[in-house]
Amino acid sequence: MEELSANSFSTAVEVYDAVFNEDALQADYEASDLIYCTDLYGGYETDHFDQLGVPSTLGGLADLRLLSEYPIRFLWCAAFVTKST
Repeated sequence: MEELSANSFSTAVEVYDAVFNEDALQADYEASDLIYCTDLYGGYETDHFDQLGVPSTLGGLADLRLLSEYPIRFLWCAAFVTKST
């Protein structure tokens, strides 16, 4: 996998325990390539996913949420974050 520079993407935010719309579960989890494969954020992969590796789809993140007794944490491109209350 090609190492990306920090300047090739926007700032990341750490998201806790998000819920995804059913229609989005097949969508690519683009942070798996754009954020976790950078020097700046690469260290978060182990913190967030242990030895499982970064899921490639939002459905993969949703599966982790269902399998864990704790809220999952993952990185998301800050420009695309919305808060629902």
